[in-house]
Amino acid sequence: MTDQAYHGVWIEIRKVQDYIFDTPKLKVMLGANSLIGELLFQDLRELAESYFLMNKKIDALQVNQPDDVTIDIDKDNPWAAFQKHILNYFGGHFQAVFLSYDCARNFAEKARNLAQTKVPGLTMDCFVFPI
Repeated sequence: MTDQAYHGVWIEIRKVQDYIFDTPKLKVMLGANSLIGELLFQDLRELAESYFLMNKKIDALQVNQPDDVTIDIDKDNPWAAFQKHILNYFGGHFQAVFLSYDCARNFAEKARNLAQTKVPGLTMDCFVFPI
């Protein structure tokens, strides 16, 4: 399938508490929590942004920036993420929009491999769907 319709990717981390509390050691729990946070907040965002840089902007996602938003690239900035087609990266979920099925599917496969490498044993669902 190589159609050029927009496609979304939805990633959902499953059984987060089971993963974090799999050990009675607090330091290990904190480390597991930190790894999941880095995966969603940093690693998957950077991977998705690499697709954004390779492609043109999606016109349907272009909206004017609200006046009260200040952009600081060193901090969390949902507005800046949205401009790169990343819709959500919190609460155990990650959502992004891609220009085609092929891009979305490729991202999903790389995201799954990244998660298995960085956070072994973590369970996640990954869906690719047309928009």
